[in-house]
Amino acid sequence: MNRPHTLSDLLFAVLVLLSASAVEAADKEKLFVATPLTAEKAFTPGIEGPACDAQGNIYVVNFARQQTIGKISPDGKGEIFVVLPGKSTGNGIVFDHEGQMYVADYAGHNVLRIDPATKLISVFAHDDRMNQPNDLAIAADGTLYASDPNWGSGTGQLWRIDREGKMHREAEKMGTTNGIEVSPDGKTLYVNESKQRNVWAFAIGKDGSLSNKRLLKKFDDFGFDGMRCDVDGNLYITRHGKGTVVVLSPRGEVLREIDVLGEWPSNLCFGGPDGRTVYVTEVKKQRLVQFRVDRPGLAFQFGQKKESGFTSLFKGKDFTGWRFSGGKEDGAAEAPNWKVKDGVISLSGGGSPHLATEKEYADFELRFEWRALRDKYNSGLFIRSGRNVRANQINLAKGSEGNFIGGKVKGAKAVPDLQKPAGEWNEWRVLAKGDKITFWCNGKLAWEATGLKPNKGYIGLQAEGAPIEFRHLRIREIKE
Repeated sequence: MNRPHTLSDLLFAVLVLLSASAVEAADKEKLFVATPLTAEKAFTPGIEGPACDAQGNIYVVNFARQQTIGKISPDGKGEIFVVLPGKSTGNGIVFDHEGQMYVADYAGHNVLRIDPATKLISVFAHDDRMNQPNDLAIAADGTLYASDPNWGSGTGQLWRIDREGKMHREAEKMGTTNGIEVSPDGKTLYVNESKQRNVWAFAIGKDGSLSNKRLLKKFDDFGFDGMRCDVDGNLYITRHGKGTVVVLSPRGEVLREIDVLGEWPSNLCFGGPDGRTVYVTEVKKQRLVQFRVDRPGLAFQFGQKKESGFTSLFKGKDFTGWRFSGGKEDGAAEAPNWKVKDGVISLSGGGSPHLATEKEYADFELRFEWRALRDKYNSGLFIRSGRNVRANQINLAKGSEGNFIGGKVKGAKAVPDLQKPAGEWNEWRVLAKGDKITFWCNGKLAWEATGLKPNKGYIGLQAEGAPIEFRHLRIREIKE
């Protein structure tokens, strides 16, 4: 006997249909099918890299001309990010947990470090014994590994670079070492040899050193170049001359091979919003191609931890861990103009109340976002302040009025007009170390100040008159 349908029955049926539709949509997604991302000839024949940042941008060397690093948006639009100094020319790129970029500089025998926020380029590691540092891999603790082929003699080396930039030669008298990667569990380093067509695996010791070299897979034809792992430990390897990316299991089994629309793929990385887009640099047509895969890349998972070491200064529910001063030394039990909702701290206007941490901080990096809700505003961030709220203030006043207030500070400049219009969120990054403060506004260096005193104090927020909002306050203490 048929019974009448209830509302619950109908809702359940709708949910089943929606779930089925989602599964069907996922099934219909074209996986392992390459399509062009950029126009042909957008890069030089030295196209290499690549690596993705947390926002999904792809960084590729030799964009438009040699010695550059290009920044390519997920929709394929490109611009020059930096130009490398002197004769430096990049090859492989990786990012660490803090978002710092490392570049194999084969012309200078260097590993370069680039701060994306400031675009400051420095030599992180150098050794005259290097041939041509080619590609890089990074372990969870920040240890770098570099392949170092000598193309003329058909030989190669492997290097380990610790977090202080000290280099250790881990292997020599190999073939033309090229693509390199660390396994998801951090216990194995993979490296391939382009001319000899071998893929080797090394055991990684507790100190990062390499041992127990074993052959994972040997191929009979075509060369190798860059390679990267997915989260399951499968290796994606570019096959130079064949125009494909081959996928190997951790046991060395060939799982599949993907046509990448050009004969000479040189390297690849994982990116996209879910880590399941593979970007491939292709030399013949000097462009980036892309294809979707079923599992995220290891680098994407690694990138989710890029702010490791930071803790939240504000839990988003109440003002626990903070105190109000109201602009006075003795403090106030409450400040009615300060509110908290959905993780946002706001000042509705009126007066000049001061909100400060209960804890004092010495050396640290602070990151947060803030916005003014109307054009005229005057507020501030306090660094190592005492309960006297006038000391060590970065002023949030609009445009060129923003400056550093407090003490006899050398090198402080008026804050450039880097701040966004009212209603838009600004990103601030402040590094306090020793007697020096470095301050970035919306990814650009605003200024550096030296002579900062005292060397320990409170972090404070001050909002004067106009409505101001703060969010995502997080801090990383530096203890050396």
